[in-house]
Amino acid sequence: MNQPTQTTAAADRRDRLQGYLVLALLLLLSLASNAWRELVQPDEGRYAEIPREMLVSGDWIVPQLNGLPYVEKPPLQYWVTAAAFAVFGVEDWVSRLYNLALGLAGVVVVYATGRSLWGRRTGEFAALILLSSPLYMLVGQLNLLDMGLTFFLTAAVCSFVVSQNAPAGSTGEQRAMWLCWLSVGLGFLQKGLVAFAVPFLALVIYSLLRRDFAVWRRLHLVAGIVIVGALSLPWLIALGLRDGAYAYFFLIHEHFTRFITTEHHREEAWWFFLAVLGAGALPWIGLMLRATLTNLVRRPGMGVDAMAAFAVWAVVVVAFFSLSGSKLVPYIMPCMPPLALLAARTLDLQDRRSDMVPVLILSAVLAGLLLGAGSLADRWMAEGPTKAAYLTVGNWALGAGLLAGLAVALATWAWLRDRLRWAMVFLGLGLHLAWVTFMGGANIMASVRGAPGAARLMAPQLAAGAPFYCVSAYLQSLSFEAGRTCTLVEYTGELQLQFATQASQQPLSFQEFARRWREERTGVALLHRSDLARLQVAGLASRVLVGYPDFVIVEHP
Repeated sequence: MNQPTQTTAAADRRDRLQGYLVLALLLLLSLASNAWRELVQPDEGRYAEIPREMLVSGDWIVPQLNGLPYVEKPPLQYWVTAAAFAVFGVEDWVSRLYNLALGLAGVVVVYATGRSLWGRRTGEFAALILLSSPLYMLVGQLNLLDMGLTFFLTAAVCSFVVSQNAPAGSTGEQRAMWLCWLSVGLGFLQKGLVAFAVPFLALVIYSLLRRDFAVWRRLHLVAGIVIVGALSLPWLIALGLRDGAYAYFFLIHEHFTRFITTEHHREEAWWFFLAVLGAGALPWIGLMLRATLTNLVRRPGMGVDAMAAFAVWAVVVVAFFSLSGSKLVPYIMPCMPPLALLAARTLDLQDRRSDMVPVLILSAVLAGLLLGAGSLADRWMAEGPTKAAYLTVGNWALGAGLLAGLAVALATWAWLRDRLRWAMVFLGLGLHLAWVTFMGGANIMASVRGAPGAARLMAPQLAAGAPFYCVSAYLQSLSFEAGRTCTLVEYTGELQLQFATQASQQPLSFQEFARRWREERTGVALLHRSDLARLQVAGLASRVLVGYPDFVIVEHP
């Protein structure tokens, strides 16, 4: 009588062990890729430099960039990264640990949700789909704020759906909803009011579309308000007490002004995010769209329909950010995990071999594009440093294409033998490995848009206390690598609004910089290559320490 139970328990232990091993391998792979890559301008440098300055200054309330208050975003990621710097050292790879960890944690959440709602195979399929989707995979390898928001919103929607599918009034319902509210509160500390707006809009639209208003009675709203308030209010109050202008800037300008205007010059066409989704969800986009449309129009049933809830969530995320006046590629990341669950459930439930045909074809197309990336760059790009850099990226793309091609071949072999699970394993893990390989070429972008290695050459002078100027240019990653803020000269850039509120701290004029440069015996300055002539016209003696396609570092001769 006990034999089936023992067999099942042994199988569960084996499955858990396999899952742990796969996660460990994925983590090691990400860490290896992360250790290889330098920071890419401007975002990765910015989100490394802010926590570095936080650690140095000891100010954990008001984030700073180049010594100026920088309250565009809440501080959660800065807090965690600064703590990681304190433990592991101020290094490029440490600045990405938070995102790498949350990216893998998001895959675990998707697997656990799929398994809880529909069974182990659906959970596995969802995890593999998410791992191999280029948008989720590539953004998850970068030091940006979007992966953190994606993780917390994914945890929120998945916890909500699990809660609503638990027996009413049960401990399982209560705990899952508490986890949902906890995720929303942490999402606010990650990226602000969007963590409230998206779940609220999704819930309203789901209720209207499915004519299901009973769900509002199972939100554990009082506990939710307490949890969210305990997480979000202390920092907001501390920020307001420090300076009410900071809190106003964060709440009003960075949310409402950014959303309804094009002040940040990130405007795109209304269909921009549809194109991003189409490319970022390859090769699964067909399955995702079909599952989304099917579950949006299906007649309502009893209780919360998990598939409909995920479909509504995905549509709301894309529509919400499409209405914004500020658009960047990673913004729609929070739609990816629910879409992976939708595609996985459709694939598992219908179990039709024909569903994999377009997936395999699109995967082969992806492999072909990666294999031919270098040739395309060589043929269509103009000669120059940028072309040379992209040709080097093409070499990494070639390696990624070979891995993707092998994955497609193995998946096709398994599919022809009617082994869908193995086809998914080969394709999901193979494409993931291909994208990690492709990311190895990101260092080329650092060399084109930044100044890698410059900090080592500047170190002797900076260690002796030499002044460090940024003339009409500012590279956050250079300040991070050098461990020094710089004196800005005729540069406001992204710090323009910060300068506007800090009348006592303004960038130097070029004339003042020239006066100081003549008087000082040592000094280092970053400037655009085109500004070298400006130094000569002003009669400022200098020697090029290191040159890049766009920037140069000069020192006193």
